[in-house]
Amino acid sequence: MKKLSFFALFTLLVGMAFAQPWHNHGPSVRIYGTVTDTAGMPVRNMMVAALDTSAMPPIFMSMPTNHMGQYNMYLRGRNGGGTFQLRAVDCAGNIYSNSVSYTNSGQFQRDFTVACRLPQPGGPGGPNPPHPPHPPVARPCHASFAASPDTGFGGLGVRLMPHMRDTTLTYSWSFGDGNTSSSMMVNHQYAVAGTYTVTLVVSRTSPACSDTESRVLVVPRPPIVNPPVNPCFSRFDTRTDTTLTVSLRARNFDTTATYSWDFGDGNTGTGRITSHTYAASGVYVVRLAVSNAAGTCSDTSLARVAVPRSRRWHHPVHPAVCNASFRSCPDTVALGVRFMARFWNPRLQYAWTFGDSTTGTGVRTSHTYSAPGIYVVCLTVSDSAGNCSNQYCDSIEVTAPSPSPTPRVAGNASTTTLTLSAYPNPMGDQINVVFGSSAAGVADIQIHDLAGRLVTTNSVSVQEGANRFDMNVVGLVPGYYMMTVSSGTQREWLRLVKR
Repeated sequence: MKKLSFFALFTLLVGMAFAQPWHNHGPSVRIYGTVTDTAGMPVRNMMVAALDTSAMPPIFMSMPTNHMGQYNMYLRGRNGGGTFQLRAVDCAGNIYSNSVSYTNSGQFQRDFTVACRLPQPGGPGGPNPPHPPHPPVARPCHASFAASPDTGFGGLGVRLMPHMRDTTLTYSWSFGDGNTSSSMMVNHQYAVAGTYTVTLVVSRTSPACSDTESRVLVVPRPPIVNPPVNPCFSRFDTRTDTTLTVSLRARNFDTTATYSWDFGDGNTGTGRITSHTYAASGVYVVRLAVSNAAGTCSDTSLARVAVPRSRRWHHPVHPAVCNASFRSCPDTVALGVRFMARFWNPRLQYAWTFGDSTTGTGVRTSHTYSAPGIYVVCLTVSDSAGNCSNQYCDSIEVTAPSPSPTPRVAGNASTTTLTLSAYPNPMGDQINVVFGSSAAGVADIQIHDLAGRLVTTNSVSVQEGANRFDMNVVGLVPGYYMMTVSSGTQREWLRLVKR
């Protein structure tokens, strides 16, 4: 009865409003907002009405909400100001009220939270009720996966990705070297080269299913030689939230490149990953300039960044996903190792244990061990709200710097296979390579960079036994590389560092 009386009153006032002459003057007032239920879901087709009866004729307007629960009304108010009374009625007849007082033109937001939704045409009890939607069909478990090389850190890394990626499934990896992981997609680094059996088990509790697949992988895997068109490409990603801070990350993975940022407000920054807090809200043009250490290329990109992020025009922020996979590489100091999480999110915390009773924090960190050996390093990723947490552990081998070897004379008849070595390492503009060959022939020496690109190649004649060669590497930029020496059926790998 209360609901019928309310709409009868509004019908009378609407007739009075339209019966009076319309004055095309007065303040322009915009009233907008969102109608949601108690669960926070938007309510569609909820009628919101605005009425100003401070003088005659009354001013009235009503509008239904759209599929996002939003309404947006533009009204011509009275000279001198007035007050709009807002009303919304839910399916139980409950009336929700609010008001807007104005003197000049302005915009006003008024949101409503209602107890229940209005019945929709064609819904339960209406004409031609629709068929209920089919329940979602759970896909069966399928454990096939793909493996690709990760040559960025010594050539002993493997990237593993299941063909079926479903958050309702549980993924259990066994890498064949005693290490495991429960992440959907993983990057694993082996301690030594060899042949390993990788097993993936995919399962679900309800509806129950399980599948297992095993593959034999030879590590290291052949590098992918596919150089990009522009090694200094400067495209970058931005992340904003409800604050005035923007997080920026260049898509270029060259750690030796120079990254110069212009945030568009007179401030600048450096580094591949950075963040900046603006003094005021607005839209800024961010500029990134990238150049390599050799000075052979450069590139610049621009992007507009709006802070704070507008909830109306952007997708909602998805919950954080914790993925604790990481990579490691030798540092330039003796017994030093650098660590970096493969997946970066500024909303997450990164905690490290280095396997020698010491710890660290941060997306990237470095640690110097007191003695050579094999250590189990663990990374734990979590968020402050406790919504997710993930841990990944991997064993690494820390070796002492090798003294300059005393090579055997080339042509020695001994058939003992020697381990590939090079000195000095870290290297300067010249490097000495020692390689033992089981037979005379030709040896191919190749050097790849972090992205798997072939940067230096050389073919030399070898004799049975120890062989020594001098290589000129003056053209290489400072960074990390992998040397591959092949002779007959032999093939050896070695990590190199350029100062």
